[in-house]
Amino acid sequence: MNTLTPTMPRWVIDAGHAWLVVELADYPHALNFGTGYGYMDDSRIYLEEDVEAVAFLEMHPEILSRHLDSCHYDGDAPCRRLKANEAILDAERFWAARRAHYANA
Repeated sequence: MNTLTPTMPRWVIDAGHAWLVVELADYPHALNFGTGYGYMDDSRIYLEEDVEAVAFLEMHPEILSRHLDSCHYDGDAPCRRLKANEAILDAERFWAARRAHYANA
């Protein structure tokens, strides 16, 4: 049984955008939230703030309820030099479903 506590995601923020940095060893399913607008390397996915991070955090209220560390950059964040994550989640369909959900709530 794995008794290790997952590494909490953290925010990377630059002058133009923000990303939620998620360790793939702890949350391998985070790959499913890529829209092609975030970034990734071999061990992390950088979920962009507008859709990817929102969708991921909705699935993880235990993370959403915590204060997450952040790292701020005056220029471009280094993650902008990484490869784009794979577009698995359709951003337009995500927002349409979300609007419909809240309209009926």
